[in-house]
Amino acid sequence: MRSQIKKAIIKAVLAKFSNVILPDFSVETPENSRHGDYASNIAMVLAKRIKRSPIEIAGILKNELQNHLPAKGEARSEGRPAKIEVLPPGFINFFINRENLCENLKEIIKKKEKFGAFPKKKDSIIIEYSSPNIAKPMGVHHLRTTIIGQALVNIYKFMGWKVLAMSFPGDWGTQFGALISAYKKWAIIKNLSKTR
Repeated sequence: MRSQIKKAIIKAVLAKFSNVILPDFSVETPENSRHGDYASNIAMVLAKRIKRSPIEIAGILKNELQNHLPAKGEARSEGRPAKIEVLPPGFINFFINRENLCENLKEIIKKKEKFGAFPKKKDSIIIEYSSPNIAKPMGVHHLRTTIIGQALVNIYKFMGWKVLAMSFPGDWGTQFGALISAYKKWAIIKNLSKTR
């Protein structure tokens, strides 16, 4: 929700004050809940740059924000605040729609870990990870690539991809040649000595 509000504010600022370089601003949770669920200081930050009062800027942005937040019934409309208000010295306060919040909570409880999953895609993706050198002892550092690889597999599956996870045990070269050579040279002689 916070990120949706911030994106909408950026669009509103660019629409109404296109000549201004967008300043750094915050979208925070007010200490007093009567001031909304989220509040932004964008109008006060802009006031210094465009030489207008923060209250005036906040009023302009409040009206423009209606064009950049999801409309009712639209996908992601739960991100639309129930109310936006302007308070001195120029804060823009956002109040979450409690009905939508309750509907979202019901959906989360119903879908559990599948909540937010993307629709299934037709395409596949291959992720190769871990692939340790089996001719050497494994160490704790091998856990890193295994965990990162499995995390990517889980993320892509959640995003709807068909995932083929693969691990190729590495380095079948010199070490195995040495083992085969040693087996042929010494293991066969040892076995022959036992049969005599």
